[in-house]
Amino acid sequence: DDLERRFAAIVRRVAAAQAPDGYLCTRFGSPGQDTRYTDLEWGHELYVQGHLMQAAVARARTGHPEDLLVEVARRSADHVCETFGPDGIQGVCGHAEVEVALAELGRALDEPRYVRQAALFVERRGQGTLADIEWGRAYYQDDVPVREATV
Repeated sequence: DDLERRFAAIVRRVAAAQAPDGYLCTRFGSPGQDTRYTDLEWGHELYVQGHLMQAAVARARTGHPEDLLVEVARRSADHVCETFGPDGIQGVCGHAEVEVALAELGRALDEPRYVRQAALFVERRGQGTLADIEWGRAYYQDDVPVREATV
């Protein structure tokens, strides 16, 4: 139907913007732009990829597990795991989203590596990896380790 055709066209456009390594953000990483993951506080790279993953979870859970959107999200999640895994960048996103998205995508696709990466991101929060700002690191949920938090 018309809605599915329009949806597929949008997903093809998103897929075309994805780098061969799975990275997907049009604000960083291209000539003339800032380097990838150089602004974890405000760049929203992981936040946006997280929303992509959440959309793919919805798509997979509504009967479309082999959809192009799911493939794009899987490549994005693979990239995040490779880039931020135990031996990768030891940071977190300034705006939580990717954690829940990775956990849900991992469950939807039966991919435990995504769930482990989500847990790793959660454990990294509260370690002061993000820059302090006028509102404090609490704004980023990076002020107190999660297991020590009272709220």
